[in-house]
Amino acid sequence: MKSLGRIVLAIFAVVVLVAGITFVKQYQVSPNEAPTPPASSPGAVRAAEIKLTFPKGVIWEWQPAKDGEFEQQSEGFKDFLFQNDNSVPVELGLKAKSCKCSEVSVGLLPAADVQRYSSEDASKAGADTAKVQTQKLEVDDLKGVIVAPGDGGVIRLNWKDKKDKEPHERYERLVVDVWAQAQAGGPRTIHKLELPITYVPALRIREDILKLPDLYLNGKETREFKCWSSTRPKFSLTAKERTGDPCFVCSCMPLTDKERQEMEESTKTRVLCGYVVRVTVNERLNDNVQMELGPFGRRIDLKSDPDIEPTSVLVAGVVRGDVTVETDDERGGILLGPFPAKNGITKVVKLTAHRPDLELKLDKVEPDGSTHLKVISLKKTSTPVGGRTKWELTVEVPPGGPSGRLPDHSAVRLTIPGNPPRHIRIPVSGFATQ
Repeated sequence: MKSLGRIVLAIFAVVVLVAGITFVKQYQVSPNEAPTPPASSPGAVRAAEIKLTFPKGVIWEWQPAKDGEFEQQSEGFKDFLFQNDNSVPVELGLKAKSCKCSEVSVGLLPAADVQRYSSEDASKAGADTAKVQTQKLEVDDLKGVIVAPGDGGVIRLNWKDKKDKEPHERYERLVVDVWAQAQAGGPRTIHKLELPITYVPALRIREDILKLPDLYLNGKETREFKCWSSTRPKFSLTAKERTGDPCFVCSCMPLTDKERQEMEESTKTRVLCGYVVRVTVNERLNDNVQMELGPFGRRIDLKSDPDIEPTSVLVAGVVRGDVTVETDDERGGILLGPFPAKNGITKVVKLTAHRPDLELKLDKVEPDGSTHLKVISLKKTSTPVGGRTKWELTVEVPPGGPSGRLPDHSAVRLTIPGNPPRHIRIPVSGFATQ
């Protein structure tokens, strides 16, 4: 029994010894490893909170908003003022940028200059910081720029619009991410800088389409629209109907200072220079110079200085006369709608002639040489009743043609014989499905 007791005591002693060694090893600090400071220690707080101060914000605010308008394919830059308010040197670098059209650079300033520029308005501060020399930052460059405690500088965001010119304005928001960390090491803090820009054409117009009331015998309609520039204090302007039709008379009159100011208030844009463009459309100038009957859409081309992209405005209306096209289109066009390309489509359109002696003849199908559209027949279907005669026009898109919309400017042209003859143009639209 004594032997058994001794054995049990020996085993218990071994177990206690192993447990003690394990407990000591678990809490022992290696001589080569410094203890991790608790989260509440001053050193840990400083490392986690390394940030730059941006006195004027990280999102650029244009004051007024119209100052953010720049001509298409232009270039420029804006400076974001920053300061190192930390007690240690800070390293600054570039993590990412939203557009390849932009470059990012940094220029350093002493604390006194940062404070002075912080108190200036945007235009004055911008003029001052524009003189600061900067060095380019590259994305993911491991080595950044060192900013001493209390000092600061500018992060310069350069842009260059490389997209094609468009007749309308285009809004973009350039975004860059810059990182900051203590020079001695530690976590990085990301600052997101944003610069909104509106790219505008050199020539701007408010209306793309001018819609006129119906024109009748000897009718005349006049409409006006404004053309201006938000980027150029001076430019020339001429306006002309694209085909040179003498029934369209155009003129350009410079905006007065009062009109420019009123327009700035109504459009919320800069109006540095502008014109009122007046377009007068005559149903006829005389019996030999007349517009075609039916719907029309004419382009008024606006041309300016050689380095300014031309633009245009569409003038649309209907010339009413001795023949009415009875279709679902209130403007007098032929609407074929969607139809299977393999089957084609045939449609009969009724015409009403308002004179009993009026005759109609087929002139041609547009575009010239088109195989997409054919006229099957044009025939009179009734004798005059109440001074009116009925006609039928049958058009066809042959089966087996290509899918898609009918070619632009597809139309049937008819002629009213006379001296001079009068022409009728009937637009045709449709969509061939597969």
